[in-house]
Amino acid sequence: MDFNKVPKISWFPGHMNKALRQLNDKLGLVDVVVEVLDARVPESTRNAAFAETMANKAHVILLFKTDLADPDTTAAWRDHYQREGNAVITTHYRARDVIPKLLKRLEQAEAAERKRRGSKYPRTRAVRAMILGLPNVGKSSLINLLVRRKHTKTGHRPGVTRHQQWIKIGDDIELLDTPGIMYPRINSRETSLKLGLVAAIKEEHLGTDLLAEYLLEIMNQQANTEIMRFYELDVVPERIEDLLEAIGRRRGMLLPGDEVDPIQAANAFVSDFREGVFGRISLERPGG
Repeated sequence: MDFNKVPKISWFPGHMNKALRQLNDKLGLVDVVVEVLDARVPESTRNAAFAETMANKAHVILLFKTDLADPDTTAAWRDHYQREGNAVITTHYRARDVIPKLLKRLEQAEAAERKRRGSKYPRTRAVRAMILGLPNVGKSSLINLLVRRKHTKTGHRPGVTRHQQWIKIGDDIELLDTPGIMYPRINSRETSLKLGLVAAIKEEHLGTDLLAEYLLEIMNQQANTEIMRFYELDVVPERIEDLLEAIGRRRGMLLPGDEVDPIQAANAFVSDFREGVFGRISLERPGG
């Protein structure tokens, strides 16, 4: 794919800049920082702007949406981050153990940090944790799981959660939910495409046609043949134009003159990926 035709993206709305300032203001109130990453694109969904926020705080990386990511690749990312000295949890919103696993790890991280500081006194209040992440990495879904009800709004559109809010989980954990915050500048065009595919940035900033082209290239590189099964094709097309033509004809996405609507077909292809119909696909591996 020719990445030169991908536009450079710098999507950092004013409410995100304000939220980042508020995070730093409230940092002194929390014991543990939970960095939520999309397991399909962990490195692309890490925000370097959070590094200062997480400094000198107990820190847990949560690789979320693992039900959509290749399990071997997720394990490689888990090992990669653990080698860097991070506490890591891999899970998804359907996992039965997600709640006890996270709560236990938060308490362990807070206890380890108190020990590091030389504290000799037991904890006398709930552990306070801050949830951080890019838009649409799954923070709101995670919070909904923890409170066992729909407490925060969720959706495939980035930037749904706009306000910071404290949420009490039982007697021992208090969570500060925060809006998704994009990093100010995306230096790689390929990173922009990855973020667009997982809906961390709005597809209109890139064009769904480019997202579809990049997705097909990734799937062909991984020899993923689920496209054949799902769209009832004889072969996996190498050209995005051929795939969109096939999708459009099978789904009746036609323009006047019996022409396929390529944008509608591209939207369908990207949407099908996000729903996981092609199986568990990771878009990046440790080391490139």
